[in-house]
Amino acid sequence: HDSLRITKLQPPALASLYSRPRLLARLDVPAALALVTTPAGCGKTTLLCDWLSYHAKSTAWLRLDETDNDPRQLLMYIAAALGIEVDSQSPEAIMVAILNGVVHDGRSRALILDNSHTIVNPEAYQAVAYLLDHLPSNLRLVIAARTLPPLPLARLRVHGQLSQIRTNELAFSQQEAMEFLCLEPNNSALLAQMEGWAAGLQFIALAAQE
Repeated sequence: HDSLRITKLQPPALASLYSRPRLLARLDVPAALALVTTPAGCGKTTLLCDWLSYHAKSTAWLRLDETDNDPRQLLMYIAAALGIEVDSQSPEAIMVAILNGVVHDGRSRALILDNSHTIVNPEAYQAVAYLLDHLPSNLRLVIAARTLPPLPLARLRVHGQLSQIRTNELAFSQQEAMEFLCLEPNNSALLAQMEGWAAGLQFIALAAQE
């Protein structure tokens, strides 16, 4: 629909990526929901962009913002990201159309919902929870947020359908930090102060260029 902003369906163009195989493998786990929850500046979006580069043909992207607290608009964007034609119907009808469209498409796919902490309306999360409860076997959700979303995480975890990456896991190890910054081991004191913080390491890299 012309009312949808197509740029929300495009991943950000990042200047450079540092590939982290140990985390990419975690995202490859075939769970219904992969959840990446860390504070700002820890590298959530960068990690997902890197993962997307390996799965571009089978992965859709949607960057959420405050306007998506309207459940109907949120679902319209999800449908658009997945390439599913829907009419301007009720949220319930759009959810059914999304699920049926994924099944009829038949391809194994993933949908990345970035920036989901901007959603605070419980009804919007109820729509996402409905999709999770009825998720076809050929679709996975990957959600990035600063806080845990109000979704049925405990139930998903019990059934082995949740893969989660937290702050301590997303933090750069000392070896990764040295490789990222092309530093020698004798700079370890500076790296220790960063505690694996991705944004802090980026600041160091920019300062080194200056």
